[in-house]
This record gives sequence, C-alpha cells and structure tokens, in this order.
Amino acid sequence: MPLALIGASGRVGADLLKLLAQPAIDAPVQLVGVANSRAALWQAEGLAPGLAAERLRAQAGGSAEALIEQLIAGERPALLVDCTASAAIAAHSARLLEAGVSLVTPNKIAFAGTQRDYQRLRQAALTTPAAWSATVGAGLPILSTIRRLRAAGDRLTAIEATLSGTLGSLLTRVHDGVSLRQALTEAVHHGLAEPDPRIDLSGQDVRRKLTIMLREAGVEIEPGAIALDPLLHLGSEQPWDEAVGAHERDWLGLIQDARRSQSRFVYRARWSLADGAHVALALVPDAHPLAGARGTENRVVLHSEYQGDTPIVIAGAGAGVRITAAAVLADVQAVCEQLLPLASVREQPVRLRRIA
Repeated sequence: MPLALIGASGRVGADLLKLLAQPAIDAPVQLVGVANSRAALWQAEGLAPGLAAERLRAQAGGSAEALIEQLIAGERPALLVDCTASAAIAAHSARLLEAGVSLVTPNKIAFAGTQRDYQRLRQAALTTPAAWSATVGAGLPILSTIRRLRAAGDRLTAIEATLSGTLGSLLTRVHDGVSLRQALTEAVHHGLAEPDPRIDLSGQDVRRKLTIMLREAGVEIEPGAIALDPLLHLGSEQPWDEAVGAHERDWLGLIQDARRSQSRFVYRARWSLADGAHVALALVPDAHPLAGARGTENRVVLHSEYQGDTPIVIAGAGAGVRITAAAVLADVQAVCEQLLPLASVREQPVRLRRIA
C-alpha cells in the first residue's frame, strides 16, 4: 500500500528509511513520497527507501503540506508516517484520518493537544487505523500495557514515571559528579538535547507524555491541568551555557544532601486519583523503582485496582534514534495488518480505490 514519510531528513525518519531498505524487513508498503521542512518528492510508481533521502536532498521544490494533499486525494488504503516534531504537520492528523488515510507517528503534539482535539482523533481512529505507541517511551510497551489494563476492566489509580531520556541522562551525569554545564554540553553534543536545551529543561515534553498516558487510561485531562515545574529556569537574556552557571552551587549542595539521605533526584511525572497530576524534580529513596534508572532509561510504575499493592514496573531505553525508528516500523506493520483485510475484500488482485 502507498506510504508517505514526512520528516525523512530527521534522525528518526532517516533511520526508518534505512530499516525499510533492509531485505529482512517485510512490510507490505510501497514508499511513494518523502518530505522534509524544505522540499517534498512524490513518485507514484515507488521510491527505493535506500535512495529516498539522497533524492530528497537533491529536490528543490514541493512541500510536506502538498504531499499530504496528494495522499488524501490518492488511493485507499494509504498511510502517512509523521516523524517530525512539527505542530503544523500534527494539525493535519484528524483530517487525514477522517479522509481515510491511516497515520503512524511518534509526534506527541496532536495527541497531547486539547481534550476536544484528542476526542476527534480517537473518533476518527475508530474507522481509520492509526498508531502512536512511540509517542511515549519509544519502543517500551507503555501505552499498550495501559490499553490492555483498560480493556480488561482494570482502572489505574496512580502513575509514577521518568519519561525523559534527556533529563534522565542529565541527572545521571550530575549524580556521577559532573557539573551541570558539562552534563548539558554532553547532552547537546550527543543529540540528546536541542542546541539550546531550554526546551528540554522546561519539562513540556514530559507533560505531553503524561497527558497521552492518562488519556489512554480513560482519564479526560487538559495539558494545562498538569502542574509543571521545569527542571531548571534559565533566563533568555544570556547564552544557556552561561546562564546555567548560576545554578551550579545550589545543585552541588542538593546532590550532596541526596547522597547523605540515600536518595536520588529524578524528573518525575506523577498522577493519582487523590492528588491529580504533576511534573517536577523529585527526591526519591534509593530503594524506589524510579531511582534505579540510569542514562536515557525510562521507568514507569503503574498502580491499578486489580494489581493492588504490587504495581506494574516497565523499564528500558526510552530514547534513541534506532529504538524509536524500530517502534515506528512496528506501528506501521500493525496498521498494515488492520488495513490489508480491508483491501482484500475489494477486487482481486487488489485495486485500490481512488477518491475525488
């Protein structure tokens, strides 16, 4: 079936193309379009995934929005993969699904928007298959576990989680004795943080992930209802690597206090029926499940009515280009499994329907 990829020049999109090009990958899709923020390329007879990124770099015209319109006007079934972090691309999500174009994405923006917009997406996904498992925890089975609990009639009563590989790596290095400035510089150098890491330090990404988790659990919530304390407040009047210097002395004292109390700092997303939702820096005992995370590892602790006093703990790498690309590919294959039976009831061999 036709597949178009937006974000093909980004790290996750480029890695997804490499995976699709591997002979061992058996995905029943035909790549027909690729786009980035500067250009787009469409070839109805198919693009070789291994050459698509190079051809896109040589492309001078086109746009991601035009590719979306071409996909909507084309054959069914069809699939769009959005590997961007773009709000402009995410804004087309519900419209794509309502037009019958399936969607796979690690882009959190659409699914962590207003509750009304989320309900529109969920309603459209009832008739057009979509998958967004990689929006939380990359390849970890976080959303799938929450869905299975809900499908079994269980109900979450509390969540505790570390959901940022960037901030987890930063805190690990600081606990190891590295200065804040050096830890942030390393994160930027290794691509774990943006060139200006203020966005990562804000905690907005973690709030979006908690929003998505709660909605998958059946909790109606607006993102603004989740209290948010940034990991660091860095002023915008000076470069970030200078601004962070003002926090070094305080952080040194905090880390020393944590060691003395046999505790560890984590950037925690937390929700309970009694206390609501909050994203903030937290000091947890060394014996706590969240305290064991190191580097980019994510940990999620799910308390539910059926589980009682024994929570479900999910742990593993929650960030990384290859891990995220592989999770997106798994979602593509899952969506194809839903779409192919729909196509097979049409003419044999399958002739895909073109809409006006």
